[in-house]
Amino acid sequence: MYLLLVLASCICTLNAFKSHHDNYELQTNETDSDDDDDEYIDVDALNITNVEKGTKNTADYKLYTKTQHGFISAYHDIPINRDYQEKIFNMIVEIPKGTNAKMAISLGEALNPIKHVLKNGNPEYVHVPNLLPNINHTGYIWNYGALPNTWENPTEIDNHTGLFGDGERMDVVEIGNRKARRGEIIQVKKRF
Repeated sequence: MYLLLVLASCICTLNAFKSHHDNYELQTNETDSDDDDDEYIDVDALNITNVEKGTKNTADYKLYTKTQHGFISAYHDIPINRDYQEKIFNMIVEIPKGTNAKMAISLGEALNPIKHVLKNGNPEYVHVPNLLPNINHTGYIWNYGALPNTWENPTEIDNHTGLFGDGERMDVVEIGNRKARRGEIIQVKKRF
């Protein structure tokens, strides 16, 4: 009898977990690889949009990610790999090229919205000098963002940098010519 209660409890827990995530269940497709168990998330088929809450340039501003299935956490629900063999990754744009509002994925909030980094309770802005010829802006000179499903451990030293992680998601820059939109999922390629 005890075993039946435990099994029933596990099934109820799994059903509750499934129903919680059904709101933003992602479409999956099989890959072309030899392993039939491999699946990938077709990011292009998700019809990703962003929903703004709060007032821009204030501490209460938040940018959420939504698909045709409902709200998702771009940080948790978008895979890091776009094409593993070609070393192409998905990147969540937090700060578009040419802008200076310092914004980041909030790891401590449900659905991990992108929001302002605050300094003394106010939104922080960076002022990058105009270093490049023929580019008239004082913001970031690249699209800046994060790789989904990553975290830099502050208690471990990185083998490549010799530094401790910062307890945040892994930062990435995209140095192409196009200015991306904040919250956009773009593809970046590892170059080393």
